[in-house]
Amino acid sequence: MADIAKQPAVAAATGAVATDAANTVTNTPAAPAAAPNSSSNSNSNNNDTTTPKDTKEQPQVVPQTFPPLPLVTPQTVRKFDDDPTLYIKGWILSLLYWEKPYRSGAFFSVLMSVLVLTQYYSLLQLTAAFFTIVTGLNWVYVNTHKQGQRVFGGKPSESLSNPHQARLTSKDTYIPKQKVLRTGELTVDVVEAVVQELTKLVLIQDSMRSAWAVGIAYSVWTLATYISTKYLVGLFIVGAFSLPKLYQQNQQVIDKQVAHYTHHGKQLFKQYSSQASVKAKEIYGQAMATVTKKSKKAE
Repeated sequence: MADIAKQPAVAAATGAVATDAANTVTNTPAAPAAAPNSSSNSNSNNNDTTTPKDTKEQPQVVPQTFPPLPLVTPQTVRKFDDDPTLYIKGWILSLLYWEKPYRSGAFFSVLMSVLVLTQYYSLLQLTAAFFTIVTGLNWVYVNTHKQGQRVFGGKPSESLSNPHQARLTSKDTYIPKQKVLRTGELTVDVVEAVVQELTKLVLIQDSMRSAWAVGIAYSVWTLATYISTKYLVGLFIVGAFSLPKLYQQNQQVIDKQVAHYTHHGKQLFKQYSSQASVKAKEIYGQAMATVTKKSKKAE
């Protein structure tokens, strides 16, 4: 019984000791808590030290020797009046990069068809053939329509109607003046944009662009003496509609090869330029030596 009576007192004493220990723990600074942080810091440091190994294993980025390809639709203006030059550039680039395949294919087909047809036929022949085909087909259509009204509708010849009667009796003009004026303004704006770009090239606004333009013009000038103009135009159309798309699909491989050959060319240029400078110094020294000998003999 005495032991049983002592148990509450022992429990109270142990409870008081536990509360005192808890109070001391809360009142003292949390120094022991730094141990997990230190371990975590050490782990983080270990992770930091291991990250460079991971970064070394990542593939190197290929240097871009060409500017990135333009995103034609977001960067260009939506209206011609806002900026005619940017609008024309965006419209042409959208054709060359085949953003809308049906439209680019239609333009490519029309251009190549006109080029091939003009190779064998003159413009007069093509115009006369177009008029003959369109008018002949329309003549067959109109007369077939009239005969159908007579046979199936039982109409007399006086009441037969032309299927194009609405267009023939319309009082609207086929060439509205407003459209003509608008077309003239657009033509002037297009020509103005082209002239501005040519002026920038001729007056050397950008040295690199002008150098490329001079190189291309000289190449065309040289090739035109050996190849017919129509073949050059055909090659230009095929290249314009194929090379940009091929470059866009294989940009990384092409840029890597261009960077490699450019670096190799620079090394060769440095090597041969240093050799040329040494050789020039030798020739200059020999020339000066001969000049001094001749001057001494003359004295």
